[in-house]
Amino acid sequence: MIESVSEKGDKKHNRKGTSITNKTPKNKGKMQADATVADQYITYPTDNGILNQSRKQCEKLIDKLYATGGKEGIKPRTYRREIDKAYLNYSQKKKKRESTHRKMTRKLLECVNRDIRHINKMLDIFESKGSRFPLKHPEQRMFWIINMA
Repeated sequence: MIESVSEKGDKKHNRKGTSITNKTPKNKGKMQADATVADQYITYPTDNGILNQSRKQCEKLIDKLYATGGKEGIKPRTYRREIDKAYLNYSQKKKKRESTHRKMTRKLLECVNRDIRHINKMLDIFESKGSRFPLKHPEQRMFWIINMA
């Protein structure tokens, strides 16, 4: 494969106008030689990982809705610092017991349910005012997916 690329080579012209072929091909990314090789930044989707991602998405939606609504009233509580700390502590454990896994799943489910209720209340306020819908299509789709899961 390398020989076929190097035969074509890059043609360069010198001052006299004659072409000079370059024998080494240019690098175009990295090659993974084994089918079992995977990039490190790709994580296996665990249920608690997916719940944590959905919790963070809900918190972003709450922040956006609160800012779009003119920051009226009290911002809903999400307890994000406590849950972030608890999830980080959970995810750093090498061996997770069934009880810690179950407790973390319950905490994350409670947070997601609480955030969904807050988002629904905030959207009802927008509807009662008669203002236009504050969420864009990708945000609506993400909220719908979180509700369905």
